[in-house]
Amino acid sequence: MKILSLTLENFRSIKNLTVNFDGKDADVLGANGTGKTTIANAICWLLIDRPATEESEFSPKTEGSHGLNHKAEMTVELTDGQHMTLAKDFYEKWTRKRGSSTEEFTGNVTDYYIDGVKSKKKEYTEVLETVCGIDLERVKMLMVLGYFADTMKTDEKRRILFEMAGEFTDMDVIAANEELEGIEDFFLMPGAEDKHYTVEQWKKIAAEQKKKLNKDLETLPARIDEASKNVAENIEDAETLNAELRRLEEKKADLEEQKRSLSTEDGKQEATRAALAGLEVDLAKKRAAYIEQSAAANRELNAEIEEVTRRKNEEANLLEKTKRELRESTEKRDRMTA
Repeated sequence: MKILSLTLENFRSIKNLTVNFDGKDADVLGANGTGKTTIANAICWLLIDRPATEESEFSPKTEGSHGLNHKAEMTVELTDGQHMTLAKDFYEKWTRKRGSSTEEFTGNVTDYYIDGVKSKKKEYTEVLETVCGIDLERVKMLMVLGYFADTMKTDEKRRILFEMAGEFTDMDVIAANEELEGIEDFFLMPGAEDKHYTVEQWKKIAAEQKKKLNKDLETLPARIDEASKNVAENIEDAETLNAELRRLEEKKADLEEQKRSLSTEDGKQEATRAALAGLEVDLAKKRAAYIEQSAAANRELNAEIEEVTRRKNEEANLLEKTKRELRESTEKRDRMTA
């Protein structure tokens, strides 16, 4: 598409102006305030409804003016040689309410025209995308200052850059950076030898794992406390147990410190954080298992003590019974020999 001419009427500071480009490249020169930027903004406004300068709340109105029509019209030549005229008319809407003698300003209106025929905005946009051969987001990217760098979403910018430069896989990036050597092992799919998660997939997996591990870490202290209450006071190996618990606590503190030191958000450290969180759970589970094992051993010891005590009581009762029977027999014998 080539621009043949541009006509402005009451557009910003320009009262009337017609520029004949004739489909050629053009340099617009002039002193400050003579309308160079206004011409660029008018072309962008006709094509994409926003200025080239990305000015917020842009309006084609001349400052301080009221009751005027602010128009921009551009004739273009399409790739097949056809000529087309695009135009917009921006004006104030004044409404007289019933019973009132005066009109009130109720907003601004923009009318769209294609070859002099009034059109709806949707139809106008569809025609533009057809004649441009690309969606208007791409036109904005090419015409609006800073739109690509500051306004477009990161994923969209990445997609466009890959379209231009060619696609690179995560494994290609890892292979090209020595400092990332070995990180591909974190992305290996379970049970596979050469299939890997993408960084984005792994970040989602790591986030879910971290969420689950944090939930487990929240419940483990209560489980550990419950297991600790089951340990009898007379356990013989209390000193060994306490030493092991202190060692586990120190190791957990060290892991917490390592976890805090990981502050960047790249894929490798996401995986490392998930691995550390897994170690924390393993440590806590080991601690709980140790306590449970000690409690089980203590229960067995208590059972043995109870059995020995029961047998002792039975033997004591038997001894007491034997003594009583012997005493009764002796008394009976003495009576018989008296």
